[in-house]
Amino acid sequence: RPPRSTLFPYTTLFRSAQQGQTLTEQHGTWTNSPTSYSYQWFDCDSSGTTCSPIAGATSQTYTLAASDVGHTIEVEETATNGTGSGSPAKSAPTAVVVGPPVNTSPPTISGTATQGQVLTEAHGTWTESPTSYGYQWQDCDSSGNGCSSISGATAQTHTLTAADVCHTIRVQESASNAAGTGGPVSSSATGVVQSP
Repeated sequence: RPPRSTLFPYTTLFRSAQQGQTLTEQHGTWTNSPTSYSYQWFDCDSSGTTCSPIAGATSQTYTLAASDVGHTIEVEETATNGTGSGSPAKSAPTAVVVGPPVNTSPPTISGTATQGQVLTEAHGTWTESPTSYGYQWQDCDSSGNGCSSISGATAQTHTLTAADVCHTIRVQESASNAAGTGGPVSSSATGVVQSP
């Protein structure tokens, strides 16, 4: 007789799923001594009820792509022996796949553009719940273009120096979570920095 599933397959990394990670299917339990297996991975909604097959995802492993972010993932296994193939058995869904943060609004700068004053960066808005941020302050020309990074200016604040006078200032922000880093994204430039 063809194999019959008695215990569904499952995926590793069941409780966490992040873009770039590789999921591995673990065989379910089948009767009648299967001799081979085939696979199909699916993108599903958050409850794992509405699914569509992922084109070309027919190996025992699957590396999560940007297109999987926001979906849960399931895998379907079919077992075959010398008399035929059993009915496919599908795993439970993974957690919702998360990706690196994506910016939806840029950072902003507060403070007075005068030598000796402190400028402070306020975070932009990011998807995917960032857990940390990176910063790079830049000197730009009077129109806010032609920017170059200020050496060592990588904190959330920047104290304006004589070297910043006659420049406008902007800050670049990147955001990270367990899945990776998004950005950098640039703020608008300040006015031209004045001498005190």
